[in-house]
Amino acid sequence: MPSSWPVRAFEAQSERDVVIERIDGRLPDALRGTFYRIGPSTLDAAGEPNGHWFDGDGMICAFALGDGRALFRNRYVATPWYQGRTARRAAPLLEFSRRLHRPSAAICSGPRIPPTPTWCRMPAGLLALYEAGRPFAVDAATLATLGEESF
Repeated sequence: MPSSWPVRAFEAQSERDVVIERIDGRLPDALRGTFYRIGPSTLDAAGEPNGHWFDGDGMICAFALGDGRALFRNRYVATPWYQGRTARRAAPLLEFSRRLHRPSAAICSGPRIPPTPTWCRMPAGLLALYEAGRPFAVDAATLATLGEESF
């Protein structure tokens, strides 16, 4: 592994919309579709590493191919915790990693663990899933968070 791993994995990421301009060769016309990935981000709280993957806010990424073009887009899953924290310009909560160092505290008590582990494709879009509550609906094209899914 490069020397930057895992240090760079804990750096905060920014939301982006990128048209990949440079493609060596040519993308086959039949190569079409979108690859989605979800994982933690904002893993650095004002210069202090969070110390655990579960403390990062969920970020969903899309890499789309079609019509000879390649596009990349990523967005934070705009949970109430993420929205409140960014409105206050507060650092991410370090709930999980701090509880690991305090054995008397219950780990994963409450719905703060952000949607980071996985996503699922539904007819109406994507669902950002996590273990501590309902999933969050995400628009598959724009990656905008549509809200908590109640089914």
